Amino acid sequence: GPSERFTRLMANVPEETGRGAKLQVGCSHELATVPYIPVPGLLYRKYREMHRLRVTTAMQCWYFGNYPGLMNKAAGMLAFEDFTDTEEDFLYRLAAPLWGKNAAAFTKIWQMTSDAYENYPFSNMVQYMGPFHDAVVWPLYPECMYLPLRPTWRADFPVSGDIIGECLQDLSLENAEILSGKLSDGWHKAVEKALAFRQEYSESEAHLADLDLLEALDILFRSAYHVFRFYLLRGADQGFTPEMRSIVEREITLSRRMKVLCEKDSRLGFHSEAENYRFYPEKLELRARFLEEVLLEVPKGAVVSALPITEKTFESEGYSFHLTEKKEGLQIHIRFRETHRVDQIFAAVQGRTEVPPAVIGVTKENGSITAPEGAFSEAKCLADGTWEVDFMIPWEHFPLWQGTFRLCLVRYMVRKDSTEFEHYPPAGEDVHLRLGIGYHLPQYALIFRVSEKV
Repeated sequence: GPSERFTRLMANVPEETGRGAKLQVGCSHELATVPYIPVPGLLYRKYREMHRLRVTTAMQCWYFGNYPGLMNKAAGMLAFEDFTDTEEDFLYRLAAPLWGKNAAAFTKIWQMTSDAYENYPFSNMVQYMGPFHDAVVWPLYPECMYLPLRPTWRADFPVSGDIIGECLQDLSLENAEILSGKLSDGWHKAVEKALAFRQEYSESEAHLADLDLLEALDILFRSAYHVFRFYLLRGADQGFTPEMRSIVEREITLSRRMKVLCEKDSRLGFHSEAENYRFYPEKLELRARFLEEVLLEVPKGAVVSALPITEKTFESEGYSFHLTEKKEGLQIHIRFRETHRVDQIFAAVQGRTEVPPAVIGVTKENGSITAPEGAFSEAKCLADGTWEVDFMIPWEHFPLWQGTFRLCLVRYMVRKDSTEFEHYPPAGEDVHLRLGIGYHLPQYALIFRVSEKV
């Protein structure tokens, strides 16, 4: 950053108008289970551009990343920097009081971590649902289980499952794997240089904590890469390959090494917005034991008892629907028996676990129907005051898994004095809202098999 959007905005701000930026200088949703991410070179580059754009005010934190430490110290210095020095000069000045005679070495190390971190496979959903926060406690499933991912900032969800596509948004799994690999490799090279100083600072608790933080991030980045790589390999449908087994073996080692680091530093694993730990020693050990069992006996995948696509009508509480298989895609026709002041219906279709679910919906409010731009849907109000919807979802939006896909319908209803929702098929009490995905629960979905002509 700053982003192109921010840069364009600043270009249109009058000279006499104050300019401000809202930042997270320590860490943010991309990885919030550490006190901060030591990449002061990136902060220098950001503040240099802010200085060029004549930004005079900055909010440097509002939640996570608020720990005292390197990044907040760097941001405080940069707020008053005139940028006549180079990035290397600034990093050396930052390192000198902390690392003394080794300041030049840590200047280089921070340049390396900053360059590596630029490869983070960014999308909102990678931040909100992805593996970077806590991959060290994710199970790895060699067979498809169709279990959902967990929001990274919530403590009231079970551990993440295996539908890796839920966290990709506009990224492909291939790109996420490549970028996370570059991030992990670059970070590891920096950590190798840093850990060479561990013996020299063996009597300094503060220095050892900084070195342990670098190593903890090394583990988190490698583990996140392993998650992407593992499910990319699984998607090739070649069974539990030797490379997948090797990833599981390495993850056992990484979980147990992180356990040691957590026992030394209680900051590790704590997510400030969740107000809870995403990983801790006992959970790390349980994950290691689970993976050991995976090596001995692969957990059986989700049982697929798929229904054919026919004109059969499915009945929910307030509507009915049926599916039609067409050349251009899957048609879902929904007929409502009742209506409300605000009525929404969403269809979520999941094929392979390596891609995001296709989620589309329409809203009826006070007799007016709206659909998101580009949505494949038609809806109309009927003479009796109810309404009906046709969704048409192209086949390429949900690549099939072994000729099957999963379907959920979610309805939101705003009545006079309450808001309710209904999940079909019924999911009982096991219903939670997930940002960007809604109440879609793939583990409860209807499973359909398409004909051979698709």
